[in-house]
Amino acid sequence: MTRHQAGVVTADAYLTIVAADETVAAARAAVERADVVVAAARAVVGAQLRPGADLERAISEQASANMQLIQVEQAAATARVTLAQMLGGLGNAGAVNGAVFMMDASGQSAGAGVSIEHPAVTEQQRAIDEAKARSAQLDLAYFPKVQLMANVYSRGSGARVDGTTGGAIAGVGPNVANWVAGFQITFPILELPSLRAKRDAERKRLEGETARLDLVRLELNAQVEKARVSLDAARRIAQQTPILLESARRAEGQMTARYKAGLGTMTEMADAARTLAQAEIDNALAKLNVWRARLSIAAAEGDLTGFLDAVKAAGAR
Repeated sequence: MTRHQAGVVTADAYLTIVAADETVAAARAAVERADVVVAAARAVVGAQLRPGADLERAISEQASANMQLIQVEQAAATARVTLAQMLGGLGNAGAVNGAVFMMDASGQSAGAGVSIEHPAVTEQQRAIDEAKARSAQLDLAYFPKVQLMANVYSRGSGARVDGTTGGAIAGVGPNVANWVAGFQITFPILELPSLRAKRDAERKRLEGETARLDLVRLELNAQVEKARVSLDAARRIAQQTPILLESARRAEGQMTARYKAGLGTMTEMADAARTLAQAEIDNALAKLNVWRARLSIAAAEGDLTGFLDAVKAAGAR
């Protein structure tokens, strides 16, 4: 169970780094666009075609974009520290390939349900086996116990059975042997009330552990179903974000052209730039959310093999 949980957390930490890197890339693009806006504003303000407030607004947007870049770079660095911690400091948390997760995962299967070998199910089954073993042991405590006993011994003696004695060293070594054998039966009659109470307690414990196993399976099945719902929603959102991104790109280009032609305002151009930056982030995270939902399904099923195979297959394409 610990290995499974550690694998899930490590995979999630990896996806967090990919998300942070994609956000950093979008933030850097926003900074570059802010630089272009400042240059354009400086040109038109210098030619006295626009008021000086436009240049100040552009510089403000540029500073805001730089601040956002610093924040997302901090988040990316923190995510790498977390992954390095999960890998015990042995892995290279800096070498993260996020291109695999930017591919379309809409055709991947959603899993086959909770595995009978799920660590949580196996762990609870072991608790049931332990309760059964204790109950069986108490059942045997009612039976009488038979103990076999035997002993063999020998002594040295210089005296003979006819009354004569041996020489000076007679009796130094053992020369007269004997043995004894018997058995003993014990029955815990005075412990019967205590044993009966212990047996009833173990049977109740067994019933509780069995009911808990049903609860574990019920919770895991619910987690799988919730993850499947999330996966379906993530796939549908991932189909819409490219449309939003393309629309934001066209709007940003049109607003920039309108401003340079003296037909638009700085406010409109700044709003279009922010919308484009957010659309780029949303598009990248939408694809990652599909993989996060697939990871959630694998975690609930108790086996990460399918998820890892899907990642390898996506990388091979």
